[in-house]
Amino acid sequence: FGRYLLRDLTWQAITALRFISALIFLLVIQVYYGRLAEVGAASGQDWIFVFIVAIVAGFVSLLIYYRGLKYTSASIATLAELTFPMAAVVINWIFLDASLTFMQIIGSVVLLLAITKLSWVNINTAKEA
Repeated sequence: FGRYLLRDLTWQAITALRFISALIFLLVIQVYYGRLAEVGAASGQDWIFVFIVAIVAGFVSLLIYYRGLKYTSASIATLAELTFPMAAVVINWIFLDASLTFMQIIGSVVLLLAITKLSWVNINTAKEA
């Protein structure tokens, strides 16, 4: 979907639209569950941390992703984007001592095998061309 949008929009615009869409979606969810007051109860320090996480983990990552999407095939870009949740699980495991479930481990192994296999296919295709 991102590659399709890149035909008409800049990668910066797509990144901004993705953030705005997520913000609107999360606001609707908060209203639906009647938890909007909890958002207002967050402290200034909480908002600083949310901002830092959004900019570092979200915005910068998406900027790099959409910029790189111009130079990679859609299949590689899709699998690379799927590694984001896996990376979050690994970071939580290493730095926050979160335990991994069996399904998280299996999912990570399957994802890594798929990325590796697809990379080999692309390398072999490039050599044959």
